[in-house]
Amino acid sequence: MKPCRTLLGFDYGDKKIGVAVGQELTASAHPLTTLYALSGQPDWEAISHLISHWRADALIVGLPLNLDDSEQRISKAARRFANRLWGRYQLPVYLADERLSSRGAAMLLR
Repeated sequence: MKPCRTLLGFDYGDKKIGVAVGQELTASAHPLTTLYALSGQPDWEAISHLISHWRADALIVGLPLNLDDSEQRISKAARRFANRLWGRYQLPVYLADERLSSRGAAMLLR
């Protein structure tokens, strides 16, 4: 394993997928782009380009959950997207609990 991994994070949506890049060394991340689904499918060509360009060592997919641990409508699709990433790229794929992430980000910005 590399001492400092580069990770790409995906915020999956039916029509749009937000992408961010982060590095373990600096423990920081920043937004890269928004990809759009083509006929309901992720833009795999654009995802391949980002993974190659950033030389990603691992991928993270946000998993939207409710406060009571139940899944939201989009949770199953996000899990499916994560499985497809692993199948296509053979990179480690981690699911990240997104509960309260927007609230936490807003508090940091204040």
